[in-house]
Amino acid sequence: MAAIATTAFVYPEGIVINPTNWFTIQIGKDTTGRYLAGNPFQPLPANSLWGVPVAPTPSIVAGTALVGAFATASQVFRKGGIRVEASNSHQDYFVKNLVAIRAEERLALCVYRPGAFGKVTGLI
Repeated sequence: MAAIATTAFVYPEGIVINPTNWFTIQIGKDTTGRYLAGNPFQPLPANSLWGVPVAPTPSIVAGTALVGAFATASQVFRKGGIRVEASNSHQDYFVKNLVAIRAEERLALCVYRPGAFGKVTGLI
């Protein structure tokens, strides 16, 4: 986070992390045995690390995280809306009373400042 703030001159706005690594961070303890993320028997606070929102997702490889200024250094463009189609005319779906459903959306990601994103590796 400090490297991004000092080299790209933007402060990171989000962290994307694997749920396994996020759980390890949440159950981490200090030298006196207290949980770093708070008492596990109380409701969990919002997912954040040093005040930066965290988005746990299995889409990122375990042991890595992506830190970046998502709102200020990138943008998602959408062409059209979400398109959902259903059909029972695939092979023998009509006979078996099955329906195939397809949903798609056309998106493009534009990264204005690649230096505003950093990959963290070596997470336990």
